[in-house]
Amino acid sequence: MDEHVNRQLLWRLAKSDYLKLVPILALAFYVTFIPHMNYPYPVHIDEWIHLSFSNAIMQAQDTTYLNPFNGVMTVNTSSNLETGFQLFWGVFQSISGISWLTIFRYFPSVIFMISVLSVYLLARKEGFGWEAAFFTCLIPTTVGILGPAFLVPVSMGLLFLPLSLFIAFNYKTVWSYPALFLFTCFLLSMHATTAVGMVIILIPYILLNLKGNFKHSLGITLALAIPFVALFPWVFGMILDVSVSVLHIVGTTVAFLSP
Repeated sequence: MDEHVNRQLLWRLAKSDYLKLVPILALAFYVTFIPHMNYPYPVHIDEWIHLSFSNAIMQAQDTTYLNPFNGVMTVNTSSNLETGFQLFWGVFQSISGISWLTIFRYFPSVIFMISVLSVYLLARKEGFGWEAAFFTCLIPTTVGILGPAFLVPVSMGLLFLPLSLFIAFNYKTVWSYPALFLFTCFLLSMHATTAVGMVIILIPYILLNLKGNFKHSLGITLALAIPFVALFPWVFGMILDVSVSVLHIVGTTVAFLSP
């Protein structure tokens, strides 16, 4: 009897997604580790920039600091839209004591493994969890568009997309909306483009639920909209400054080229 039960348990385990997830997560780690395999330093120039800015933030103990590359130009949240990413890793490195080289070599793989696992959780209820996780491993990394093999804001932002969708689709309690609110706030401080992408993805779901579950649609809308509204004065001021600078350059160029 016990032997029969053990066989049934082994058969269920063999058929379960959990056993398939082990090689998929190993593949996710390997694929993102390839650029770092024989190179112990940050690979992409953006990684060096984020490392330097994270160090500068921690040394200054402020989000306004001198540019570490020239020591003259002041960098602050108005000119650096990825401050949240750099502050997060600066604090993490300071608390953990893990060396920067270890962080930039191994943590892209760790983050991508969690992203793949999040995709599995999102797609599991629809019956294609491990398939979705496997194809997520095939997301490319290039020098131009970056990707999960580099420790950059866009690769970390990928983690929050399936997590946010999972919460929005499966949890309709009052606690799900603060979680979405915090995710949106963090994405806006780290990589605003990903935050906008998350909103675009969730808009159809919000509209489809207006009739059947208005409260849920309203909760998601507020969780997504409030961070954008709160940051609008800062973003508007930044866009205005950039526009003035561009107009000044254009005016100077026109005046120089005029006879």
